[in-house]
Amino acid sequence: MKNQLLSTLLILAFSISAFTQEIVYTVTARSGLQTIALDSILIENLTNHSRLLFTNLPNFESYEIDLTSQTIGDVETGINIVNQGISDFVVVQNQPGLMVLNYHGNRSLDVRVSVVNLNGQVSYISDKQLLNPISTMVIQLGHPGVYLVKVESEGGVQTFKAVGALTGQSFKVSQGNAGRQSLGLKSSGDSDIDDFSFETGDELRLTAYKNGYHASPKTLIVSASQQIEFEFSLINIIRGGPAATNPMAVPIQITGVSANPYSSNLNQWTGSWEAPQAIYDQDIYVNDPDNWSNILSNSDAGTTWSNLNPGIGYGILVVDLEQAREITSISVFQMFSDGKITHIALAGHPEINSTAPDALDENWHEFLGKSIVGAGTDGVSYVYNPTKYFVEAQTRYVKIMAFNDGSYGNSSYIELKGIKMYGGVANSFALNLEVFPEGSGQVSGDGLYSEGTQVEIMATPNEGYTFINWTGDTEYVDDSNVPNSTLMMPAKNITLTAIFEGNNGEGDATEVVEVLNPVTGRIWMDRNLGASRAATSSNDTESYGDYYQWGRAADGHQKPNSGETSTRSTSDTPGHGLFITTGMGSSQDWRSPPNHNLWQGVYGTNNPCPIGYRLPTDAELNANRLSWSSNNAAGAFSSPLKLPIAALRPAHTGSLGLVRSFGYYWSSTVDGDGSRCLYFDSSKAEMRNCNRSWANSVRCLKVLF
Repeated sequence: MKNQLLSTLLILAFSISAFTQEIVYTVTARSGLQTIALDSILIENLTNHSRLLFTNLPNFESYEIDLTSQTIGDVETGINIVNQGISDFVVVQNQPGLMVLNYHGNRSLDVRVSVVNLNGQVSYISDKQLLNPISTMVIQLGHPGVYLVKVESEGGVQTFKAVGALTGQSFKVSQGNAGRQSLGLKSSGDSDIDDFSFETGDELRLTAYKNGYHASPKTLIVSASQQIEFEFSLINIIRGGPAATNPMAVPIQITGVSANPYSSNLNQWTGSWEAPQAIYDQDIYVNDPDNWSNILSNSDAGTTWSNLNPGIGYGILVVDLEQAREITSISVFQMFSDGKITHIALAGHPEINSTAPDALDENWHEFLGKSIVGAGTDGVSYVYNPTKYFVEAQTRYVKIMAFNDGSYGNSSYIELKGIKMYGGVANSFALNLEVFPEGSGQVSGDGLYSEGTQVEIMATPNEGYTFINWTGDTEYVDDSNVPNSTLMMPAKNITLTAIFEGNNGEGDATEVVEVLNPVTGRIWMDRNLGASRAATSSNDTESYGDYYQWGRAADGHQKPNSGETSTRSTSDTPGHGLFITTGMGSSQDWRSPPNHNLWQGVYGTNNPCPIGYRLPTDAELNANRLSWSSNNAAGAFSSPLKLPIAALRPAHTGSLGLVRSFGYYWSSTVDGDGSRCLYFDSSKAEMRNCNRSWANSVRCLKVLF
C-alpha cells in the first residue's frame, strides 16, 4: 500500500539541557510543506515503565513540552498551558446497593454525581461538591434496579454500571480518605502522568497522533538534544456495516474458548450485545479512530460473551475483509458495562478465497499478541480514549480474541464495545491455485505477491491421477502444459486450476470415444467409465466398467474388487480407496453429513468424468431412455449408447448384485436424501430414487459449449 499512501513528515526537535532543572522537547508536525496541529503526544520511558500522555492538544504550530513542570506550550507565542489533570476514578467496591470509587487526582476537584436508569431517566443528581485529593466517594443506591453512575467534572465524565438494592436508604453520595493505589494504563484527559520520571541513559519511545494519519513510534536514549523525523502516512478505516453501507468488513463467526457469546446473530446491527456492532460505528464518529458512538446512548451496544475462565478463556469474533487488506493500526474501545476487556489479540489467516477458515483452524497467525487494553473513557453519548496499536498485517480474514481477567471489576462477562481497523487494499495481489477434480492432486505456490514477482507453481497428482494442464489466467504462466512452471505476478488477483485426469485406480484412463444419439442430439462416451470397450452384447463383461458410489471421485473405491470399510467419510474426499458399506434404505449415504452439491456439472466436486464430460442430469438420462426402440434392457443395448446390464454393488453387502440381470446408471440429480438413477431389466426401464451408498455404473455426457 506504500505507493498508494500520502506520505507526510513529522519532525521532532528536542532541546535537552544538560539534565539540570529543565527538560524541554519541542515538537513540530508537518504534512508535506504544511505545518499541522497534533491530537496527542505519548512519551513512554521503556527503562522504568513510566509514561506521560498529552491529549486534547490546542491548535499550535509547534509544541514545547516541559517535562519537569508537566506543562505544554506554544513555541511561537510563548503561551503556556499548566497541566489541568484529569478526573480519575477507580471502582474499589461494587455490590448491590453500594459503590465505592477511589479518586487518584493530586488536586481538589469539583464533581457532580448523577444516577440514571437504563431507560435514560435520571434518578438522582447530587449537588456539586469539592473532592479532596486522594479520596474516596461512597455512592448508596437504595432502590432496586440497574443504573449508570456518572461522575462529571471539568476533566470529563466517567460512567460506571451499578446495581441498586432495597436498603432502607435512598440515593446518597459521601466522601472519605483513601490511600493511593497502583493504576493500570490510562489514556484520557489533558495530561495523564503515571509517576513519569527519567534519567540520562533511559530509553524513551515517542508517539505522535493525528487523526487520519499514521507514523511508527521512534525510540531514543536520553543524552543530548537531537532531531527525529517521522514519516506519516494517510490511513483509511476498514469499515464494517450492513449491506446497504457497502461494508469492507463483515462478521462471519462468533464463538469462544471457555466463553459463550450472548448472541450468535451475525446480521443484527442494532440493539445490545450483537456481534456486528463491534466492527461498525453507526453515528457521527464512524471514521474517527478516537471516538465510538453509543447507539441511541446505549452503552451496552457491542459484543458480549459469558466468561467461563477469566483471563484464560476468550471470546472470538471472525471478520471477513472481503479481500486481502493491509492493516496498519487498530483502535480498541471499551464498553462501559459490567465486563470490560483487559486484553486483546488479533490474528490473520493465509486463506484468500471466499471459503472462510474456522475460528479454531490451526493456520491462524497472530499479528498482535495478547496485549493490555486501557480503561478508556465514557462520554455518555460516545466513548473515547481507545487503546491504539500499530501493526503490520496483510490478510483477508481477521480473528479478534477478547479477554477479561477481572482487572477492571466484574469478570463474569467479556464485553467488546468496538474495534476500528485502519489500512487499505494490500499492495500485494492474490495468486489462487485450485485443483480439479477435488482430491485429484496437490498444488503449491499460492499466496500474496507484489506486482512483478516471479512465482514458481507446482502441481502433483495423487495416486491414480495424471496432470493434464493449467487453466484459468494462463496468460501469465510461462508454460501451462507442464506441472511445474513459473509466472510473473500481475497487478491483480488471479486464479489457476490444475487439471488432473483419473486413471480409475489402474493407471489407465477410460478411452474417450464419442457416440451421438441422433434423437436427442447429445454426444456421449461410447462405454461405461472404467470399461475397456463398448458393449458387444448386453451381458459383455468387458463393457461393465467400474461402480461409483454417488458423489465420490475415482479414488479406487469404484473397482469391483476394492476393499471395504464401514466408517463413513466426514469429507468429500475420504482419503482412501475403500468401498464404504452402510445399512439398507434410500436415506443411506457414504458421507456423514451428506453433501448434496457433489457431481454438479463439469466443474462439480468429484466429477469422475474425463475433461469436457460430466454426469447427465435426470432429465438428460431419461430423454435418452425415451429414445430407445423398447423400454427394457434390450432397448438399452440396441440404442446408440449400447448400455449393458452391469448390475450394481449394494452398500449393505459390498458384493456385486445379480450380474446380467439389470442395469443401474447414475445421474447427477439430487432427490431428497438420495439421487436419481436409471434402472432397466428384461421387462422394463424407469428413473428411480437410489441410495447414494450404492455403487452404480456411470456413463458420461459431453458438455455443450
